[in-house]
Amino acid sequence: MARIYYDKDADLKELQGRRIAVIGYGSQGHAHALNLRESGCDVVVGLPAESRSRAKAQAEGLTVLTPSEAAELAKLSGAAFDVAYVANEVAYHKAVNDALQKTLIPSAKNAELKTLLTTGLKIFQGHQAHAEHLAATVK
Repeated sequence: MARIYYDKDADLKELQGRRIAVIGYGSQGHAHALNLRESGCDVVVGLPAESRSRAKAQAEGLTVLTPSEAAELAKLSGAAFDVAYVANEVAYHKAVNDALQKTLIPSAKNAELKTLLTTGLKIFQGHQAHAEHLAATVK
C-alpha cells in the first residue's frame, strides 16, 4: 500500500537558505514553484527562451531563466549570486530593448500598438540603465 505524506511529514528546514530551481512550468512545475515560494523558499524557474510559459511564470512574480541558467544560479549564494543575477537582468533588458527597436515597433501597423511599444521601450531602457548601474556597483 502506498504511503501518504502530510504537512507534518515535511521539514522545510532542509530547504531554508537554499535557492531552488524548478525546471518547467507545466501543471507540476507551476504547482511546485508557487507552493515552495509560498512556503518561504527562494525559487527560480528554468524555461527555454521560446517557452510560452515564461510570461505566465513572470506574471506570477517568479524569476525566469533558461534551464541551464536556473540550475547554475541555484548553486550560487551571496555576492556570487548578486553578480550573476544582475548580469542576467542586464542581458535580458538588452534583448527586450533590441527586439522592441528592431522588430516589434517597426512591424507594428496599428498606431495605438506602436505607441504602446514605444512607451514600453522607454520604460525598459530605464530598467536597463538601472540594471547597468547596479551591475557596476555589485561586487
